[in-house]
Parts: sequence; structure tokens; C-alpha cells
Amino acid sequence: MENPKTSEQEELLAEYCKRKYNKDPSEISKNARKKLLKDIKWDNTREARIALRKKKKLAYKERRADRLKLLSPESNQDDDSNIILNKKQKLKDVAQQSSGINIAIDLQFEELMRDNEITSITGQITRCYSSNKSTERYVNLYISNPEKRIKERFDKRMKEHLNWDP
Repeated sequence: MENPKTSEQEELLAEYCKRKYNKDPSEISKNARKKLLKDIKWDNTREARIALRKKKKLAYKERRADRLKLLSPESNQDDDSNIILNKKQKLKDVAQQSSGINIAIDLQFEELMRDNEITSITGQITRCYSSNKSTERYVNLYISNPEKRIKERFDKRMKEHLNWDP
């Protein structure tokens, strides 16, 4: 009799294989099979990763709050705690000028990218925009041809792009 865990894994593998390659699992290479198994494992541990990330973020916020409580308003120290307090104010005070540089990012070849590459490039684009808006001399950043999966990722998980300047 077949192991139920193995048959469940095979069903998952077949589902992922159909979704990603539109092929039967017996038609894909050994490397592609390994990548699919890795993707399945990654997707199955998503909740644990999110919980760990939230736990770390909460611990960081608590440590930061403790640091800020210890800091007195009369303190004239030039340490990173004072910088933390004034960070938003400093970013708003920067008068931006155009550098005259135009950067276009073409996302036309999305169908050739794996899921982790889609995640990576959307994160990189977000970081580019974020650092660009806080610099003294900004560049004009253009995103072209965001297709199905990239557009879906921006719309579902990274909604801050709706607030970006056109």
C-alpha cells in the first residue's frame, strides 16, 4: 500500500506542475521537480515565516520604545536616538531637485521569471522608489509593462504603489 504522505505530496506536485509548467510531473526534469518541491515547502511554511517576522518586528518595536523612554527631552547628546526622533522631520525638510536622470525598468519578460524572482524584483522596485523619494536629487523612475503576476503582486501585497507619483 502507498504511503498517504507520499500520495499527498505527489498530488501537490502535480497541482504545482500543472500551474507552473502546464505539464504532467513525469514530463519535467529532475531539477524542475526539485524546484517545485522547494516551492511547495516554501509555500507550506509561509505562516510560520510570517509569525516569526511579526514576532521579531514586535520585539524590535519594544526595544525601540524602551530606548526612547530612557531618552530625556533635555538631552543634548548626538547619538542615534536623537536621529530616530527627528528622522521624519529631516526627510520632509529636504528640498528635492531633479538630477535629470531617467531610469526605465521594463518588466516585459515576466513569464521567464520564477516566483522568487518576481518577489525580489518587486521588492527592489519598492526600495528604489523609497530611497528615491528621500534623496536630495531624485531620478525619474519609470516602470513599463507590468504584466499579470507582477501587477497582481503589487495590487495584493504591496498596495503602497497606489500612492506613488505618476
